Amino acid sequence: MLLAISALMMRAADPVHLWLLAEAAAVLVVAVAAVAAGAALAWGLLIVAASPAVLVVGYEAGGWRRKQELVARASAAAV
Repeated sequence: MLLAISALMMRAADPVHLWLLAEAAAVLVVAVAAVAAGAALAWGLLIVAASPAVLVVGYEAGGWRRKQELVARASAAAV
């Protein structure tokens, strides 16, 4: 939801955000596949709980620089 709000405020969809969402969705698919393959439900829930960490680590690894560039461009265009 935060990524959608950010895209609306910047009036542009950031491909990095879409990539992060795809990675988080992939982690959820892995959790479902693991439980379907016979892993304990607790392991599946642990993987699901770790899914938001993908977004946090991706943003902290370099997504903030991209956001800073987008804010600078939006500020320059507004002036």
